[in-house]
Amino acid sequence: MLVKVVQAGPYDCELHAAFTVQEEVGLRGARVAAYSIEPDLAFVLEGTICDDGPKKRDVTPVTRLGAGPAITIADRSVIADRELTDLLVQTAREHDIPYQFKAPGVGGTDAGAIHLTREGVPSAVVSVPSRYIHAPACMLDLNDYHHAAQLMIETLKQMSK
Repeated sequence: MLVKVVQAGPYDCELHAAFTVQEEVGLRGARVAAYSIEPDLAFVLEGTICDDGPKKRDVTPVTRLGAGPAITIADRSVIADRELTDLLVQTAREHDIPYQFKAPGVGGTDAGAIHLTREGVPSAVVSVPSRYIHAPACMLDLNDYHHAAQLMIETLKQMSK
């Protein structure tokens, strides 16, 4: 998704793209990248938990396949920047891009390290819901993937220096 977003440029802002490693063992790659790049703000793109299958008791799923990209309000590692989150929602509405909110308090992302870097970095997260996220293979809805990329492309088109 990040490659697709970068290739859709150029944008009217300075854009750095980083593929990070070791998120599951301490957000190490994101911490190093954010410290080195010194971003003014950050959008984290990722795959996230999708647990929309049948359950014994009625529990709201974290995300649902086919409901669009998931925008994070808060998880165990970060409270997303309100202005960036509002911008994502506004952009989705203006461009008729379906979206959903990830259930709060679940999981963590590279934004958890990025937003604490140096003096702090306003951060937001856009995720593609994926079943079996930590298995050797996961399943996603290609429409969610394309909508997530479109949401980021349209959002970045609105950014200026």
